[in-house]
Amino acid sequence: MMKIGKWLVENKLVVQKRRQFLLGALLYKLGLSQANILRMIGRTRIIPFIRLYIPRGIRQRIMGFFPVGEEAVSLDDPLGSIDWEQSKVIPVPGFNFYINKKLFVSPEDLEDFKASLTEEIGGVQNPETGKAFARVIRREEVYSGKYVEKAPDLIILPAEGYVLGVSLRAKALWDLSMKGWRRTHKLSGIFLAYGAGIKEGVEIQGASIYDLVPTILHIFGVPISKDLDGRVLKDIFKNDSAKDIIS
Repeated sequence: MMKIGKWLVENKLVVQKRRQFLLGALLYKLGLSQANILRMIGRTRIIPFIRLYIPRGIRQRIMGFFPVGEEAVSLDDPLGSIDWEQSKVIPVPGFNFYINKKLFVSPEDLEDFKASLTEEIGGVQNPETGKAFARVIRREEVYSGKYVEKAPDLIILPAEGYVLGVSLRAKALWDLSMKGWRRTHKLSGIFLAYGAGIKEGVEIQGASIYDLVPTILHIFGVPISKDLDGRVLKDIFKNDSAKDIIS
């Protein structure tokens, strides 16, 4: 695991407010972590009432004031321990990066920074296992349409076998033990189909997540709009039809 949050702090791409940051550390040392808070509330048996009378968004906001763990700092940052106005990079879940455009005097400076950051991230090397990132992708490479400006500026794709940690104050940049880690996301998934009307032993090549919706609509005989992304995976059906599945 690479603690990308710590890397951002070390390279002064994310700027911390020391006073608020230390408050989060103090709360953890006092035993006021999110897990402990939930454990204490659970002992009072009032959780059903909290869920009933306090909206979920407010509950999450309140819990966000307490640290998750010894090293973790939430990027939602209710304590205000991160100075987003002075941070050049604003990371979001999934380890996509927005660039704080307010800190650059011209579009040229912004582009130079993007290019420099892309090269720097792409060159990060684990001292034992080698290159940590497979690719740094600009949003224009994967997004299109009128809302493309709302997408993250950079999408970080870790190398095979790497997991990224969000901790901003981890003790070490690398953790090769992966202790307690059970799952992660993969770029490529698995597609399986089974049942009446489905061919047996067929391997589908080049399927995309976009193909799921049109394939499901085809199964139920629902008309498919021409502007819908993806295609019907007709190779999975016997006789090129879905009628046997829903009959």
